[in-house]
Amino acid sequence: MGNDTISYQTNNEILGVKIKVENNNIHYVLLKLGVPPHLKGYSYIVYALELVLIDPNLLQHITKGLYIDVAKKYGTTPSRVERAIRHAITTTFQYGNKEFINSIFQNCLRPDRPAPTNTMFLARLYYYLTLVN
Repeated sequence: MGNDTISYQTNNEILGVKIKVENNNIHYVLLKLGVPPHLKGYSYIVYALELVLIDPNLLQHITKGLYIDVAKKYGTTPSRVERAIRHAITTTFQYGNKEFINSIFQNCLRPDRPAPTNTMFLARLYYYLTLVN
């Protein structure tokens, strides 16, 4: 995350310190899943999860909230953010760590879809980061 500070407030306190610690967990989980870090979607997923860890309600407003916030940070459009995240997810589910993928996404994968939706992916990772870690 570098020197960036996140200006979201929750419960009347700024959570900048907490998010820096959890940022390492985000990278660890994504790399263990096999998300290629050279893809733009990787950075977008990291920042999206940082925002969701601060405000879980963003999971209810992916297209009208979360993608817009990520796009602003990276100077791109929400549709490009959505597409880059989808590409990273698809690549991960094709070539990633199948055992770890199944441990997180075991009961949400459908046989007719090779990968979860962006929303399902982000939600599952959010719950994994908050409940397991």
